[in-house]
Amino acid sequence: MIIDDDFVLPEIESLSVTEALEITESQTSRVSISAEVFGKYNKRSSFTPKLIEKDEQTYQRLRTRLSDHWIFNSLQGEDKDVLVKAMKEETYGKGDIVIKQNEKGNRLFIIDKGSFR
Repeated sequence: MIIDDDFVLPEIESLSVTEALEITESQTSRVSISAEVFGKYNKRSSFTPKLIEKDEQTYQRLRTRLSDHWIFNSLQGEDKDVLVKAMKEETYGKGDIVIKQNEKGNRLFIIDKGSFR
């Protein structure tokens, strides 16, 4: 629980509900500003996105797949392009081990065709 020592309830006996709410909201509203900090260990210019060449059909297919998933559907324009351009297409066959249970993962898979068991 956060206790704000500066907050004082308005004298509500003589106010309408709407007036009391407006006063209360104006006294309790907070504004937060957040930004990434750049400096010695986090240089703005240190990130160079990976670029893996792909044909337009593959590029558009990946963009569509990302848009279909709730994690990525809020990405817009350049942000989605950076992600799609860094993706590499891989093909696996029946019996190939792609992911082992309980191993740490460091890749994202988008299944275009087929299924995994």
